[in-house]
Amino acid sequence: MWKSINYEVCGRSHSQSSTPCQDKTKACTINAVKIIALADGAGSQPLSHFGAAVVTDSICQYLAQHFDRLLGDPDGKQAKKDILAHLLGRLRVKSEKLSCNIRELASTLLAVAVKGNMFLMLHIGDGVIGCLKNKELKVVSDPENGEFANTTSFVTSREAIYVMKLFKGSTTDIAGFVLMSDGTAESLYHKKHNKFAHVLFKLMHRTAILDSDKMYEFIKESFDRVLVLNTQDDCSIALLCRQKGPLCKYADMTLGQKCDLLNITAYDRAAKRRVKRFDDIMYYLEEGKTLKQLSKLLYLKEKYTRRHLKRLEGLGLVSRKGKTYSKIVTA
Repeated sequence: MWKSINYEVCGRSHSQSSTPCQDKTKACTINAVKIIALADGAGSQPLSHFGAAVVTDSICQYLAQHFDRLLGDPDGKQAKKDILAHLLGRLRVKSEKLSCNIRELASTLLAVAVKGNMFLMLHIGDGVIGCLKNKELKVVSDPENGEFANTTSFVTSREAIYVMKLFKGSTTDIAGFVLMSDGTAESLYHKKHNKFAHVLFKLMHRTAILDSDKMYEFIKESFDRVLVLNTQDDCSIALLCRQKGPLCKYADMTLGQKCDLLNITAYDRAAKRRVKRFDDIMYYLEEGKTLKQLSKLLYLKEKYTRRHLKRLEGLGLVSRKGKTYSKIVTA
């Protein structure tokens, strides 16, 4: 099962000028196709956030509707023309509603769609697309910059058809995909070495194992408190991950991974005993238990059992319905 998370936050420069966030993200499932999309509106265009919203919505609908045809079409050039024509058509409709020039809706576009064991990937402009393949984080599509370092191409650019990247392939050895805007890339992507920061693996792993609401809280806090301080730009990310290989479920995590997840700082014998306690709770909660039942199984006072359960609930690994606690299936 593929799980997704997406988030965008206004950068410091836009917050200071009361400018709307020009990054837009979307994650959805349509016609059994899992899709994530991200667009970064042109900073020079005050209405570009409208364009970014239009192209993220439009590409999700288009990829879901035409996934099989695009996958089997050997004519990549025509496929790109069809995609671009669709996007520009939607942008023209929006420009008419806003009484503006279509160039004022300029944005980049990144998207990944998965159906069965196959994927489609699209990229126009800057930002970065990556995947976790065979336990290794790999850059699949790096930023497409213009003549100068701080310029790029947009969906509305004349050269869009020439710079558009369209990939397709098998997900057999892939456990996750990531899309990020250039603002996020300043923290999570090392341009000089064309590599991702290792913390991205943690984000992907937690996306795969944690409850979606808890993961959203985690990524929101990470971006709002850390990433936005490293750039003036808006920051956005979209992740599509599944429990496979390195993105394993809780039971298959290493001691170090569990300590990190549970916020246990030391990796000594005491840490092993503490982790073992959480392991036992997760084991017993394969079937629902009350606090009293669980405490008896653990030979632990209820107040300590409640404390452990609260931590697991906070992570989204355990849920409670009435008096009954249960392990969340994805964990």
